[in-house]
Amino acid sequence: MNRIDPWGLRDVDVYIWDWRGLGVVGDGSVGHVMITEHNSSEVILSLFPRNTWFSNPNTRYSVMDTHLKMGRSYDRMYVVKVPNDEAFDRVAADHRARDIWNWSPTNNNQTHCTRSAYDALKAGGVPLSGHDSSQILPRVLDELLEGLSTVYELQKPFNTTNGWGVTKIQ
Repeated sequence: MNRIDPWGLRDVDVYIWDWRGLGVVGDGSVGHVMITEHNSSEVILSLFPRNTWFSNPNTRYSVMDTHLKMGRSYDRMYVVKVPNDEAFDRVAADHRARDIWNWSPTNNNQTHCTRSAYDALKAGGVPLSGHDSSQILPRVLDELLEGLSTVYELQKPFNTTNGWGVTKIQ
């Protein structure tokens, strides 16, 4: 990313689309995760398969293309404070460069929207745990962020979060 932050702290916006219908069958959707720079349309991560839902070339979508692909607005949004933006950017770039979008990534050349978001946020110092490999669905990341937003609100007055923070906006 082009922004310079001498303190290594930065806010990003995380958008979650919920599961709809039968998932990958028919008009269903397993959901989606997109990360943008805070209050910006600059997409960091919004990864989709080029043509199918199971495994295909990895493609990053714009905000508009993400909304068109999903066919609806997001269900929830979080503002996340990333204390180590260099590590966050490095992992996000790695996932954007991976050749294959796969519904259940099994190697370092495969990714998907939620796997990339989880890995980048964790590398950036957000204390995510329990889903460090293979499959993770948008709803699971949503639940993890919801839990961290509660912890953050409780710890914020005591400044014990080591720079990370999660605030649920919607």
